[in-house]
Amino acid sequence: EELFLARGQAVDEDEMSGITKALFLVFAFACLLVSVRSQDTGSCPDNSICVPGFDLEQFLGVWYEVATSPTSRLTFERNCTCTFATYSLNDDGSILVENRCNMGSAMGNEVYINGTAMSNPDLPSEIEVSFGGPYGPYWVVENDNYDVIVVWSCTQLGSLEFSYMWVLARTPTIDQNVYDSITAKAADVTGYDTSRLITTDQNGCTYETDDDNDFTF
Repeated sequence: EELFLARGQAVDEDEMSGITKALFLVFAFACLLVSVRSQDTGSCPDNSICVPGFDLEQFLGVWYEVATSPTSRLTFERNCTCTFATYSLNDDGSILVENRCNMGSAMGNEVYINGTAMSNPDLPSEIEVSFGGPYGPYWVVENDNYDVIVVWSCTQLGSLEFSYMWVLARTPTIDQNVYDSITAKAADVTGYDTSRLITTDQNGCTYETDDDNDFTF
């Protein structure tokens, strides 16, 4: 079960119930939007779109969210700013996923959720991730020297296609030319309209990482 925690304290049960209900309603609305669009999208692409020769060790570490899809913004990233993720290797070979953001603004409460990811040994860029429920695709479809990557998730349920995209970078913001280039390539391989991506607000953010090297962007 996914559990969001405020910095330094757990969310109480009543608040958690309210959050769960709100997220369910938002997700239902997002599903409606996706179903309307899904009629023209066709089926999800296969794993041939995953980048070849991907080095999982170089993928580990901190990644900042540069942009994401409306489906993310309407559901589990609603009201998130200063969003970033840390990936580290577990003893069993799986990947610990730690996602964090501040609610509403850079001064808002930090919330986080941890999950587990598994990589296909034969195609390491084909990653599946779970936050307590079923595993879902989290495929690296573009890679600019492990400085900027594009992650794609697409799930087909009958005639409905649920698709998500993330542009992640080692720095909170990237050059516009780099962004335009990598998203154009991602659009080519996935068929996703990258003009719909929403830029993540990273202004005035203070980032807390596990090594306690806090800094402000």
